[in-house]
Amino acid sequence: MKKILILGAVVAIFVFGSCSRSKVCNCTVKKTGYDPVFDQWYFHSFDTTQTIVIGTCEDLNSYSTSNAPTDYGGNVNYTQVIECSEQQS
Repeated sequence: MKKILILGAVVAIFVFGSCSRSKVCNCTVKKTGYDPVFDQWYFHSFDTTQTIVIGTCEDLNSYSTSNAPTDYGGNVNYTQVIECSEQQS
């Protein structure tokens, strides 16, 4: 009887341990930039899908700012926002 319980426990660990706990996240990346030399805004947005194993899709959300030099010697100030939510089955 003890061998059957141990074998059952090993099988259960294998079955439940091999199940994927990953989450599929739908993300939208929005990048905006302002060029003060030409007084012009730039907008870029795209959707992507990410798969995570640990945590939640909201852990992928972020906000960042950066500067990028231009060919004419100025700088464009960029803001990037990533918004993710779990894909519904």
